[in-house]
Amino acid sequence: MNVLERRKSVRAISGKFKYVREMLRISPNSMAARMGVSRSSYDKYEYGGAFPSTLGLKVLANDFNISLDWLIAGKGPMIYKEKTGLTADMADVNSDVKALLADMERIPLLRYEVLTHYHKFILEHKDLMSTPGND
Repeated sequence: MNVLERRKSVRAISGKFKYVREMLRISPNSMAARMGVSRSSYDKYEYGGAFPSTLGLKVLANDFNISLDWLIAGKGPMIYKEKTGLTADMADVNSDVKALLADMERIPLLRYEVLTHYHKFILEHKDLMSTPGND
């Protein structure tokens, strides 16, 4: 990264720093104190004079749930959301699968139909069903 690109990157981050602070309705003095830096150091973060300290980034991420991916790389949403392992769509799928399994236990014809379609799918799509090491 050349000097011009670095300056441009620092300016982009500094604009986000100011945006976040204003959105949170925190004064520059309070934000500087939370980050453990002087007001003049914090001002450099907001106006592109310096890259934020590691502690400053940690405060934004941990105290305010600001996504560092968004802040530094411009990727994803501004507010970090903890990954639970299951997306809302997956939770719906799991619910549907549970209902299907319960119905298959209760209705033998449904079980037969589902298994028939499943085995037909396996035969027709062997390339999709094979996994590395199972060939």
